[in-house]
Amino acid sequence: MPLQIANSINISTWGVKEGGGGYQYLLDNIAPTTSRGAFSLRQLSSTYLGACIRVRRSSDNTEQNIGFNTSLALDATALLSFCGVGSGFVTIVYDQSGNGRNRTQTIQNRQPRIVLNGVVETFKNKPAINFFQSTSCLQHDVSTILVPNTTNVSASFVYSNQQAGDSVLFWAGQSQYAYASSAGDTDSAYSQMSLGGNYIDNVVTTMSTRDEVYNAVYSPTDYISHQFYNLNIDASWQNRINWGGYGILGGFIFLGYYAEEIYYNGDAQSVFTEVYLNQKNYYTI
Repeated sequence: MPLQIANSINISTWGVKEGGGGYQYLLDNIAPTTSRGAFSLRQLSSTYLGACIRVRRSSDNTEQNIGFNTSLALDATALLSFCGVGSGFVTIVYDQSGNGRNRTQTIQNRQPRIVLNGVVETFKNKPAINFFQSTSCLQHDVSTILVPNTTNVSASFVYSNQQAGDSVLFWAGQSQYAYASSAGDTDSAYSQMSLGGNYIDNVVTTMSTRDEVYNAVYSPTDYISHQFYNLNIDASWQNRINWGGYGILGGFIFLGYYAEEIYYNGDAQSVFTEVYLNQKNYYTI
């Protein structure tokens, strides 16, 4: 009998289906596009043999790597066996691109959550990393993902932004921000970066002001697939890009669920569409 958790979700089937078809490795599908970084709670590449995430359990602060199950999704059975009736917090999301550019968080009160009191965090019936407080934050070295002052780097995120107030998706350095969201605010949505454009669920979307970002990304009951292309990053971003946690510095925050983040070379529409359809089917966007 498969293990049942939270709301009778059957974890043995996570990752098995994409719409009406079989499971497919996303990174395999977009070849020969070069992936610069790939982070997810499902296995994205047939050649990636490492762990999915590293988790700290609340009972004694011990950490352990958690891999994938036979359905190529996060191994929730191993995760719950490790965390027990306590909670689990993410210290590393491993880079599945093969480049070793992991997302990390070593500071305990900034680690997002994957298990709460013996129950796996889920959103739309799949495991999800919960950015549950203003300091929740994952980071990596921006210089290896988005080389300063270069273009032709694109990305695709799957997330649910549940912060109705001022929010920010990612930021860098000490005060630079990107995709700041605030209803009714006509200030620029981002600083010290430029980009070719945004797609929300495969539709070109204007997001130059904070109000436009709010209208596009506030998604408390659903995931969105947010893609952007031709990023140009200012060198003053101090070689670090963070997902969530701007509240650490007293500014905007990200509260919500994070599922997937992929960076790759180029901006071909065919690649954008392939990535979106894969994410749409898997996450029921």
